[in-house]
Amino acid sequence: MGRRSFSRLIGAAVGPVVSRPLGFLLAWWFPSVCLHCRRWVPPYRHLCDACRYAAPRVIPPICVKCGRPVVAPGLSADFHGLCTPCLERPSALDGVRAWGRMESPLREWIHAFKYRGLARVVDRLAEWMAEDMRPWLQETGAEVITFVPLHRRRQRARGFNQAARLAQALARQWGLPCVDVLVRRHYERPQVGQTAAQRWDAVLGAFAVRPRRDLRSFERWLIVDDVMTTGATLHACAGVLKRAGTRHVYGLTVATTPAVEVE
Repeated sequence: MGRRSFSRLIGAAVGPVVSRPLGFLLAWWFPSVCLHCRRWVPPYRHLCDACRYAAPRVIPPICVKCGRPVVAPGLSADFHGLCTPCLERPSALDGVRAWGRMESPLREWIHAFKYRGLARVVDRLAEWMAEDMRPWLQETGAEVITFVPLHRRRQRARGFNQAARLAQALARQWGLPCVDVLVRRHYERPQVGQTAAQRWDAVLGAFAVRPRRDLRSFERWLIVDDVMTTGATLHACAGVLKRAGTRHVYGLTVATTPAVEVE
């Protein structure tokens, strides 16, 4: 049983007056270490300030639409165009950006909250993302944040939706509303190992707007997810939002997959 589970169990038994100081004692008895450098960090922080700069970041040249790094012979950092996948398959998104690349150690940090249940890693990453991505957010003019939903079966198994937690943390940092407006209509098997075409096919008709949600109060939306591989999931969500009346939809993720080519 993990520290958090044990603390919740005790809290349910003894009540909040006793459980709060008990939580501090548990944190003192079981101190945290940084997932990357193994230095001591405050309870539940999981990542130290210094290791922020160990994350592999997305740097130019990038695709102006999907935000992924692009490669081509002689390509300069001031490239301002579309990657080959974006030229071949137009997206419903007005733009996407990722904070980092899906490489070590960022890959391990994402797996820590996604598969090991260290949900507070999301909060730590959101702190860094909120600061670094603020200029881009201002460029988009986004007024409200939402997130890619999990199917209820997968969320029940995982215990939380990592995209929702990330979106809520970013919303707090930026002072924007975070709203739960999308639902996943059917359960899909994990997309790991699928081709780009299979990923795009898998999300056809996968999302819908929740009943009795009027999206026209905001014109500019930001959809948050943890990782972008082909952009199919974000595209599908953006398409649903636009058909429901929104005008502009942008996407933001913690990480994106390796570089793509340009023609």
